[in-house]
Amino acid sequence: MTKRWLKISILMVSLCIIVCALVVGAVGCNSPDVSTSPDASTPPDTATLPDSPSLPEKLGLIVIKDEVAAPDFTLPTMADTEITLSDLQGKPVVLNFWATWCSFCVAELPYFDKAIKEHAGEATIVAVDIQEEASQVKNFLQKLFDGKEVSFIVALDKNAQAHH
Repeated sequence: MTKRWLKISILMVSLCIIVCALVVGAVGCNSPDVSTSPDASTPPDTATLPDSPSLPEKLGLIVIKDEVAAPDFTLPTMADTEITLSDLQGKPVVLNFWATWCSFCVAELPYFDKAIKEHAGEATIVAVDIQEEASQVKNFLQKLFDGKEVSFIVALDKNAQAHH
């Protein structure tokens, strides 16, 4: 396996995840209320689906029909603020749990940075670092991004409370 093939594979997987998150977020924001379904015997998710397959289905992705809320959390960020997940409700959010020692996790970060720059305002990416010191994460990101600021939110989950 070549490094080039690996990079292309990671890029494709990351882009598929981002596209899926954007599509699911956009569809979820516009989904009808169950109580307003025209026919109580027909689930609203099948009553409103078009006859043709959706983009995620065309890409071979699993379409999540029932929304699943992530547990709420509040964490400090690298920008010396705090982020509370519930404050982002109603917007597409990509949660990425990572650590500096995880090579696959680290390989995704530049793609998340590029994606959020290209789709600014359409979604929020929160990269949650697990159980590492802020100084370690800061130094690592400065090296990874050549001293430039990342465009996504980097949250610090020092006690591993958010990823459970």
